[in-house]
Amino acid sequence: MEHFARAWGWSSLLAFVCAVKGYKFIGVSSDAFANEKLQTIKALSSEVIVVPSDGGRITSHLFTRMKEETAKLAADPNTYFADKFNDRDEFAGYGELAHELLPQVRRIEVFTAAVGTAACSLKSRRYSELSAPVP
Repeated sequence: MEHFARAWGWSSLLAFVCAVKGYKFIGVSSDAFANEKLQTIKALSSEVIVVPSDGGRITSHLFTRMKEETAKLAADPNTYFADKFNDRDEFAGYGELAHELLPQVRRIEVFTAAVGTAACSLKSRRYSELSAPVP
């Protein structure tokens, strides 16, 4: 089984898990992102396909080309495509974070989290909006 993902923060984690499980991992990234992330993935005996950016700039065209490269790899039936931007399990996972926090505090005034694709903050907030208010 091969795992494919774009190489942001979570790709290092996937590369680690794949190394432990003996799976091949290929990340798709760009020279516009931190070289340390790419080096981390490579250090875990994984491959990184680097899509060239326009002078180190992060643009919508760059994301389109990265998605196209990933789609080529994911077309192989022996692959698992870990799609960070369309992960339906994230809502439930981050909902658990809100479910844990809400009973412990009367009111959340500030929520601080590391932001990659903003899933943590957006989905925790969405879950808290759907939950009954804490008295």
